[in-house]
Amino acid sequence: MARLSHYLIPVRLRIIARLTRNHNKPLRILDIGCGNSSPTITKKWLGEVEYHGLDIQEYENTPEDQKAIDKFILVSSEDTEYSAVENEFYDVIIMNHVIEHMNLPYLRLENLLTKLKSGGIVWLAFPSVKSAGLPTADGTLNFFDDETHIYFPSIYDVVNTLLLSGVKVKYAGSSYDLLRYVIGLVLLPWAAIKKLITGKLCKGLWFVFGFETIVYGIKK
Repeated sequence: MARLSHYLIPVRLRIIARLTRNHNKPLRILDIGCGNSSPTITKKWLGEVEYHGLDIQEYENTPEDQKAIDKFILVSSEDTEYSAVENEFYDVIIMNHVIEHMNLPYLRLENLLTKLKSGGIVWLAFPSVKSAGLPTADGTLNFFDDETHIYFPSIYDVVNTLLLSGVKVKYAGSSYDLLRYVIGLVLLPWAAIKKLITGKLCKGLWFVFGFETIVYGIKK
């Protein structure tokens, strides 16, 4: 089934497109955790970019996605230095729901920010503090729905790591997307019925319940 992001621009790409609209060369992007069709979705919405994906595995990427990756960087889950990108530098670094799957996430973030060019953009998303108390749902709504979540991120620690790495933070708070919020509202009656039957809500409710926190900034 096609992902909604193929038809409705994801929050991260909408923000990156806005912040880079005056960039006069193709963006060089490093996407940490590049599964779930991120390569084709990124190129669909951002156009001509050089896309490097870094991950511990290839996760739910189709042959089309694999063709869209200009460089795939396979790393160990224990790697904190990311020597594979030692001599690479990027206009954009994306960490979309990956730091909650990492041990030592702030050390990894600090090391990755050395690969961000001056004037470059870093974008992160991760579960909000309130996600620990949300109802359970298909996919993930409560932080503990996903057994691969091994670290509960702190917005304060993320922001401080960015500040100490010379990044001017532009926003840190709840994710926002009006259309996805409206879609979630429409789904609520079905979600309530599904919870009565199965004990779980359906997918598509992140923006209604405030599951996601985002932080982004520009390197000085």
